[in-house]
Amino acid sequence: MIRNWSPALFAAVAGLTACASRQHSPTTEPAPNVLTWPADLVLTDSLEPKPVKHVFPTYPPRYQTEGTEAVLVAVYVVDTTGRADLGSVRFLLDAPHPFATAICDALKRMRFEPVRRDGQLRPALAIAPYGFFVTRDDESAGPGWPRDRPDLAAVRESIRQTGLPAAREQLASRPGCG
Repeated sequence: MIRNWSPALFAAVAGLTACASRQHSPTTEPAPNVLTWPADLVLTDSLEPKPVKHVFPTYPPRYQTEGTEAVLVAVYVVDTTGRADLGSVRFLLDAPHPFATAICDALKRMRFEPVRRDGQLRPALAIAPYGFFVTRDDESAGPGWPRDRPDLAAVRESIRQTGLPAAREQLASRPGCG
C-alpha cells in the first residue's frame, strides 16, 4: 500500500503498476520498517552499478506452470565491494512472494562494479526491473521484455526530486528480502 508518498514518487510507482497488470494479489512479504542507507550514498544513472557477475532469478516452478507472470522493480544499495546489501532491498510492486525470493537469491550471488565518484568508491542506489514471463505460441522466445518494460527513469527522477532521505523513509515499509 502506498501512503504518504511524495507526489513524484507516488506517480512513478503508480505508473509502474500498469506494467504489472498481469500480477495476482499482493503477497510479497513486508519488510521491516527500518531501512538504513549509508550517508555517502549516491543515486546512479541507468548504467550503474554495472553487473560483473550477473545471475538471473529462477522462475518459481509452480507459477511458471500456472502461467503466472510478474514484474517487480527492486531498489537496493550496492556497497563499495560490489555486493547488493540485501537488507536494503525494497520492491516497488507487489507480487507473489516466490518471485521476490528468486530475486533476493539471485542478488546474493551477483557482483557489481563498484561506483566511483570523485575518485572515491561510493555505495550506490540501484533500481532494477525483473520480469517473469511465460512464452506463448505467438511470441518468439529469447531475451528481452515481451511486454511493457517499467519506466525506471521516472522512478529515478522522482527519487532525485524527493531526495534520498525522504525516499528512504517512503520505501521503508515496502516489501524486501527481509
